[in-house]
Amino acid sequence: MSLFKLAYSNFKRSIKNYVSLIISLSFSIFVFFNFQNIAFSGAMDVLKDRNSDYITTIIEVISIVFVIFVFFFIWYATNVFLAQRKKEIGIFTFMGLDNGKIGKMYVIEISLVALLSLIIGIGTGIIFSKLFTMILLALSNISVDVSFKLTLAPFIISISLFIVIFAIMIIKGYINIVKSSVVEMLSASKQNELKVTNGILATIKAIIGMILLIAGYYCALQVGDLTSFMYILYAVVLVIVGIYFLYDGVIPFVIYKLIGNKKYLYQKQRTLWVNNIAFRLKKNYRTYAIVTILMICSVTVLATAFAMKERYDGIAHFRDTYNYTITASKQLDEKQIADEISKTNEVEFSNSYTMLSLNDEDVSSKYTYTANGIVSYSQLKQLAKKANIDFDLPELNDNQVIQLTRLYLIDISDPVSNPTITIKNQEYQIVDETNTSYLGILQENINTYVVNDNVYKQLQTTSNEINIYNYKIADPNNYQASIGYLDSLVESEGGAVGYVALDPLYSDIAWVRVTYSICIFLFIVFILASGSIIFMKVSNEAYEDRERYQILRKMGISDRVLSKSIKNEIRFAYYCPFVLMVITSCFSVQALANTMQTDLFIINVVSALIILVIFYLAYLLSVFAFKQKCLSVYL
Repeated sequence: MSLFKLAYSNFKRSIKNYVSLIISLSFSIFVFFNFQNIAFSGAMDVLKDRNSDYITTIIEVISIVFVIFVFFFIWYATNVFLAQRKKEIGIFTFMGLDNGKIGKMYVIEISLVALLSLIIGIGTGIIFSKLFTMILLALSNISVDVSFKLTLAPFIISISLFIVIFAIMIIKGYINIVKSSVVEMLSASKQNELKVTNGILATIKAIIGMILLIAGYYCALQVGDLTSFMYILYAVVLVIVGIYFLYDGVIPFVIYKLIGNKKYLYQKQRTLWVNNIAFRLKKNYRTYAIVTILMICSVTVLATAFAMKERYDGIAHFRDTYNYTITASKQLDEKQIADEISKTNEVEFSNSYTMLSLNDEDVSSKYTYTANGIVSYSQLKQLAKKANIDFDLPELNDNQVIQLTRLYLIDISDPVSNPTITIKNQEYQIVDETNTSYLGILQENINTYVVNDNVYKQLQTTSNEINIYNYKIADPNNYQASIGYLDSLVESEGGAVGYVALDPLYSDIAWVRVTYSICIFLFIVFILASGSIIFMKVSNEAYEDRERYQILRKMGISDRVLSKSIKNEIRFAYYCPFVLMVITSCFSVQALANTMQTDLFIINVVSALIILVIFYLAYLLSVFAFKQKCLSVYL
């Protein structure tokens, strides 16, 4: 039998072991290919130049992160399978094959995995390219026609990158096999990641791990504004190191304490699986730590995406308070304008007010703005009533103002205690600020302060006053129908009038919605990879446990009891990282919520439930595969 036929025979025989790796890699290639296709096909050009450029840049950055992640995922997966296959391919030395030929056989086998993954990933990417883009835009709530166009660049980039990654792993595995002795090959699957740690050192590790985690959680809760921004770095470092110590010290410490409790150990056949958990944890603590950290990052990324989406929706609603805003240096007839607009659009409501325009030298505050304005309290209250906007701002004294602010995607500015502002050489206390959209789009572009009516009259004598008229129509998508009248109004007034008409389909921050959708796909990729890593580990361990379960069956232990033991052992492998992810993500997501000034509790719960479902399915598959390898062969 030729070397290729022998390797191909091994590949077919072991295809079940490669399934999880092939599925994860194929899906990763599928997502990466479609990201590149979106960037090069011009599918996002419908969002105008600025958004399209932002999205292309974001896709490029995410693609780099994605490739780094896939690189380490393939690195780890090939290491797992190399350890698993070493014992089997090591047996071929007794058939007269030297290490070089065994290494070549391994190269062929992994190359088949890589080739199959690329074919499936690129093939499904081509077939579902348009559907992928449509789903991305649907998640982004962008209603446009998608042109189906495939370019050569995504093929070249995707295939080249993954071939390079696989080539590095294949060469690494080949060199490893060539340099290994027969004894190392036959015992590779039983080599531990960590030597046994007992006594005082284990206790010290447990204490250090708990201290680091608690410190990391504390730092996460301190995140909120610019002054506490460094706490993010501290929290990330402390939690990552703390999780490693948790698996290396705290959890083994607890398990060994349980093993030492004979009353606990000898109940419900726990002796069959508790000791094995301790051994597996000692052997695979790095794997558990990596998976847990990856899951925490996934949940945090998803929460970030939802937070950005929620803030985007808030900004969109902020801007869409009025569809038309007309500014004039003289008084206009509000009702007449509404009647003219009504000829082409149904007007839901309208309001008007005056604003004092201030020069830069008229205002002195902590922050510098390009435009400043003053409105009176009574006018704002009346305006809110007509627009059906809640008005709960406090009454003002002569030396008090309220600041009307805009919504930001991310606001990490430092809070100011007892803020003040100087207007026309007079100092005022800022008693409140609100981002309620009373003024619509103007509130986003003009830094506006509310003063009481007396102060407004005083400032009115020395300031330029602008008349502003707002109109809300029933069908925002039909806003173009009234543009002709507004243009004629501007022309007839000889430059004394201007207007802003809002296109509901266009936004300079539409890239946020697409980023949100991309993050959802990344979340799925990362979680599938996490489940695959555990699945591969459990599958690898099944080979090691065959003899143990054979002996237990010969001792008279029933398959029902052994099956329960298998479930308990595998359940720990999946649910331990899940529980730690849930606990840690509560703090990381809360830190994000503090920064974004929003409530992300529901998102945290939903993401945890999604992971739970995926892990539960992976757990069922692992139990089935484990039983097939450890129990069925001996029936």
